[in-house]
Amino acid sequence: MKSRIPLLLAMLSLASCAQANAVSSATTGQFSSGSIAVSSAPGSTSETASSTGQDSSQPTFSSTTTTTGSSPASTSETASSTGQDFSWPVFSQATTTGSSSSSSRPASSSYTQKQKEDLGIVPTLPEGGGVHYGLYPQKHVDSESTVSALNALGQSAIGINGWYTYRGKYFAKAVATPYEGAFANDYRYFQDETRIIKNKTYWFEVTPILWKILKLDNGTYFLTTDELLDISPYYHVLENRTINGKTVYPNNYEHSDYRYTLNHDFHDTAFALGDEHIKVTEVDNGKTSTAASGNSYACPNTSDKLFGLSCRELSYTSNISSNSSRQAVLSDYARARGGWFSGTEARSGYGNYWTRSPYPSNAKWANYVSDKGRIDGSNNVNTATYCIRPAMYLRFKL
Repeated sequence: MKSRIPLLLAMLSLASCAQANAVSSATTGQFSSGSIAVSSAPGSTSETASSTGQDSSQPTFSSTTTTTGSSPASTSETASSTGQDFSWPVFSQATTTGSSSSSSRPASSSYTQKQKEDLGIVPTLPEGGGVHYGLYPQKHVDSESTVSALNALGQSAIGINGWYTYRGKYFAKAVATPYEGAFANDYRYFQDETRIIKNKTYWFEVTPILWKILKLDNGTYFLTTDELLDISPYYHVLENRTINGKTVYPNNYEHSDYRYTLNHDFHDTAFALGDEHIKVTEVDNGKTSTAASGNSYACPNTSDKLFGLSCRELSYTSNISSNSSRQAVLSDYARARGGWFSGTEARSGYGNYWTRSPYPSNAKWANYVSDKGRIDGSNNVNTATYCIRPAMYLRFKL
């Protein structure tokens, strides 16, 4: 039976975490997919994954069924609390139903320990801090000779997720659809200051994902991505829906595109080689998690491997509770996919990313973190240029 989230310790009376500062540069629009087609590696079974997902008839989530991954979590446990305003969630044992089947993955025993680390199959602690785990397209390839060699690769080089293998690494290619501003010459740039040309095909190196450590207790890590890796609307339309006889509003997290993208498209791509260390988490979606006690748009708790951060987590988790610590830069891949980021300077590219918390007074709005690191809510859920920022609980000991 599904466990319930324990009440947060030292409950405070919180005002809404949404502030009046909207980012006027952001635009709204329908969800546009720029997913990479997936082909199976030679000799492996075929599978499908995309980087964002567009289908308006997405399957609905059940608040009582785990919908991600393929590796059952370990036995149910509750980690001890490590701070006055933070409490660890309940981790559940569940049979997952995600599309990334372990039977379609290459056997982990076929890799050396070094290969597992390089491919993000096992978590590692890099020298600069954080955790490396999972794989995703990130930095664009700027070497002309490498681009030429990649362009010459044939179908036999295609491996998992439709990525190409070259000299022991994975590479992905995508046609750029960068954010287009309202003014002429409002160009966008990769982090190395290369201008992004619309409709040009670029190659991206697929590298281990760097996760920022938010909390650590006895081998259990609370993590979120260091950079913003991809884009998605919170939900692609502004109309209400009826599910099981109940009205579901556009900013409902349980049935959102955001949750679907995190737990299917992103998860199945990033962890196509394995996800056994990720905990299935009872995600608190109650009113207090939104930092607005009167939030009528709060939804039931969900059971997931990946989730968006809540307003409360962004306000009371010490490593991400200030404006500067909440800011995040877009990866090259997210920039090519159309993610908005501040200014045109390459390395000042802070973006907007969704929280999982609905805005308390407007069914068409959801709270997000702006490029300035402020928690805001005054923009529509169908804004397609905002980023995802996955969070998760990881359990491992070196």
